[in-house]
Amino acid sequence: MPPQRRALVLGGTGMLAGCVESLLDHGWHVVAPSRHKPVDLASHWVQADWSTPALLVDRVQVALGGPA
Repeated sequence: MPPQRRALVLGGTGMLAGCVESLLDHGWHVVAPSRHKPVDLASHWVQADWSTPALLVDRVQVALGGPA
């Protein structure tokens, strides 16, 4: 079994939501940081506080579970 493909998409809950949906449709594990949890996005959401970038990096690393 090939390793799961992972993607980190900044802006994935807004203008790049279509990109995220396409990646999900093709079997990717997608992490989309955002300040507010989207109600209709089937990706793995990570709460983003852009004023604490180190915390965001930690959250994204955990959610991705590997390299993107």
